[in-house]
Amino acid sequence: TQYLSQIYTTLYVASTEIVQFIESHNTPNTRIIIYDQSGSQNNPFIGDTLRYLHRQDVQINCDVVIFMFDWWFHVKCAHYNNIQHLIHKPKNYRLISFANIRQLSEFHKFDYSAYGERIRECSVWCCYQQSFIPFNEHPVPKLLLNGALKKTHYPERAALIKLTDVDILRYGTSVFNIKLNKYVACFASSVHVLNKTTNSFVNTHMILLKNFEILASGSLLVVPTSEIDYLQTQLSLVHGVHFLSIDFSRNVQSQIREILTHPSIHTIRKAGQEFAGENLT
Repeated sequence: TQYLSQIYTTLYVASTEIVQFIESHNTPNTRIIIYDQSGSQNNPFIGDTLRYLHRQDVQINCDVVIFMFDWWFHVKCAHYNNIQHLIHKPKNYRLISFANIRQLSEFHKFDYSAYGERIRECSVWCCYQQSFIPFNEHPVPKLLLNGALKKTHYPERAALIKLTDVDILRYGTSVFNIKLNKYVACFASSVHVLNKTTNSFVNTHMILLKNFEILASGSLLVVPTSEIDYLQTQLSLVHGVHFLSIDFSRNVQSQIREILTHPSIHTIRKAGQEFAGENLT
């Protein structure tokens, strides 16, 4: 952040002000980065901006880059979904997304290949400096569960709620990583969202920030077995060396006990933290 502040100026603006800002700074040597958190409260802001950027009579000379957060459609949210569909057809701007063209085309049921040159997949998640906590030699011998627990979006998390040896951290706090560090193991899973092609909720297999935070905290990262290949392929993490998993097609309660009593649990979580410090910052 300190480095970026020497290059960029951060502005917090209303929907009408961003259009005015673009118009008053519309020169080739200007780069404007627009961050869209993707919540419904941001619909007017991003909607007005998109409508301006898509106007036929507008000539954009500056470099406008929109950083996209959630990229999927929501059930029964027509206005929000219309914005999602429009933002992924970049005109007069470039788009940075957590999804690639193939994922976007499948989940939106629309071929975005014509916009491939203007859409770039980029996950910014990593182990940030404050996420590293000194290794806890005497953690609570339970599995910590935190984050959204809605079954449609996080079915694996929902399946853990009432099980023995599972504690729930309902909300993130300013000492979030200290909370993670207190437990011997923490659970992370990806988000399931509406896939318009199959008309069902499908696992995105996105590697969320939570994975990095757990590793950096020194707690054991525990994930569904469905995520093993993605962690190994994308992050070079090795199952059984840096993290462990739960197979949700089998008895989950017994697997939690196996993980918490694993003879190498402290070795594995320490190896995960060390790997994160060397490779995932």
